[in-house]
Amino acid sequence: MQRYLIEHRHTAEACPAGNPEMAAMLAGHLRPQNGAEHGVVILADCVHPGEHIMNVIVESDDGERVERFFAPFRMAGSVEIKPVVTCEIVAANAHD
Repeated sequence: MQRYLIEHRHTAEACPAGNPEMAAMLAGHLRPQNGAEHGVVILADCVHPGEHIMNVIVESDDGERVERFFAPFRMAGSVEIKPVVTCEIVAANAHD
């Protein structure tokens, strides 16, 4: 499976936390069970308090599934999705 780093950014004015319904919907969307139903394994998520930035690390066999899964976050701001690898993989391939 490919690993992806997702970065979602929004302005203070568009912050989902200011809208309880949207905040609940997006938080619920990130549940591991929901991700699994969409072919996305959610490994970790974190929010940078006060900066309006969220990062999520996921795995999936299909980048398009990742794009579709994170589409709801585009309602509040930008979504950048990058394929990534672990440091362990980089170190193991350093001699190649």
